[in-house]
Amino acid sequence: MKSVAPLVWVASYPKSGNTWVRNFLYRYIWGEPQTNIGGRSFAIERLLKTAKVDGVDVSEHLRSEHDQAVGSIWPADVQERVTVKTHYEWTDSHPLGDLAARAVLIVRDPKDVMISAFNYRALRNPNYPEDPTEYARAFINSQGDSRYLKHGYGTWESHPSSWITQANVGIPVLIVGYRSLLETAEESFSAIAKFVFDEVDDARLTGALAGSSFENLQKREIERLEKRGKSSDRLFFNSGRSGQSISEALGVEIDDEFDAAFVEPQTRLQNAITSSSSVISAGTDL
Repeated sequence: MKSVAPLVWVASYPKSGNTWVRNFLYRYIWGEPQTNIGGRSFAIERLLKTAKVDGVDVSEHLRSEHDQAVGSIWPADVQERVTVKTHYEWTDSHPLGDLAARAVLIVRDPKDVMISAFNYRALRNPNYPEDPTEYARAFINSQGDSRYLKHGYGTWESHPSSWITQANVGIPVLIVGYRSLLETAEESFSAIAKFVFDEVDDARLTGALAGSSFENLQKREIERLEKRGKSSDRLFFNSGRSGQSISEALGVEIDDEFDAAFVEPQTRLQNAITSSSSVISAGTDL
């Protein structure tokens, strides 16, 4: 079987904008999706599970999946890259780490991450009983969601720090902040496209920006729900906001406690970003 094309990680702590960036990359390569992007947008966690079920090596499984997804319709004028989502911290044992050519690292303000993670729990389980104050305090105590820590995703700080440390000795890393994606979308997404594909096709960029705007992604999600006769007061692409307060988003008064707990981690992370000569910036406003 032929070797897999250069692998590009799309890395982030959960609820930081990974799906948003992968929607952009999908549209840049393939155009408007007719089905869920998962068929041609790989995630390391899913690849590991499927490979285990099939009893095959995960790298061989990725090659097989890639061949099936690309076939003969991969755009000839786009240099072929395989983008794979990961929420794992970087370690020497990261699955498929030896196949990596580069990585896009997305970072989001911890408060926005916490609010999004709580909403996602409620979306997945409409009867989700946890009190938002209890969840926020648990998030503070664990410096992230404790479930993510158990999965190997690290804490809000340790996840991106591991990729930044890796960049100093390993593969190139482009870092982009969630707020930058919101407020300087064309500049930030253009930098991502250039980093992944080495050059930017203006027509592809224009189409991908329009198709992956938060408003369009939210509209498409609502349309899919309506086709299935469903509705929800919560969505995966729920609000896409930055700089939220917990009191405004979840109706609980814990902002001061949260801010105090994350001021030092945020400072350390920003220092790690600015002091690394190996990290390329696509806008680092979180």
